[in-house]
Amino acid sequence: MHAHNFCRARPQEHPEPRLAWCPRRVLDRVHSSHSHSHARCYLWVGSLLGFDDEPPSLAIHLSPETIRTVERLLEEHGVPGGKPLVVLVPGTIWETKHWTIEGFAGVAREFLHEGFAVALAGTKRDETRCRQIATAAPGTIDLCGKTTPADLAGLIQRAEVAVTNDSGSMHVAASLGKPMVSVFGPTNPVHIGPYQKPESVVRVDLPCSPCNYRRLSQCPFDHACMKQVTSAMIVERARKILAAAKL
Repeated sequence: MHAHNFCRARPQEHPEPRLAWCPRRVLDRVHSSHSHSHARCYLWVGSLLGFDDEPPSLAIHLSPETIRTVERLLEEHGVPGGKPLVVLVPGTIWETKHWTIEGFAGVAREFLHEGFAVALAGTKRDETRCRQIATAAPGTIDLCGKTTPADLAGLIQRAEVAVTNDSGSMHVAASLGKPMVSVFGPTNPVHIGPYQKPESVVRVDLPCSPCNYRRLSQCPFDHACMKQVTSAMIVERARKILAAAKL
């Protein structure tokens, strides 16, 4: 239960495996979900239906046309083939899962200074945020709203490293096997973080996190979980992950 306001108190965990259409427990022996990803819990349920419950190897296969489209798009924006690229995907659905504009801009400025090309990506919904980040980090390429979902995956595949919030793009990067860093605050990375990539998560350890609040108006602590994550923390983690990938 939430500890800070009794009126807001609500269960924070769902310890019993359930199906959306099934009101009762579906397992006689319930595995605790506190230390497992939701993907793993779904595999336990799937085993009852005769499916293999071994951890899957995630993969996204991109068509040659998608790869060519991404290369053309980058070349049109002054990024030649072979130039190292960092992709920032600052969008997400929940208000509370957005990392700060200045945080993303700080990451962009640092990698631009190191000689990387830096591209922003996302949907039409993310255009305002991307525009603000690009303004705060001159030289950043704003491709927000200019890619299909497949192109976005291709752009992440082309990158040396991707930086995201807790979002669908995070899971795309994980499935592509790309070096990545994801900022977490209101949600629990143990449950819904990038699959089998715990090293990719950056968060601050606060007593109120995770809260699972979706709207900023629900947060009584001024969005501290995200505001306290700095661009230096993200850049440092990205460098470590890139170095490990080259071993």
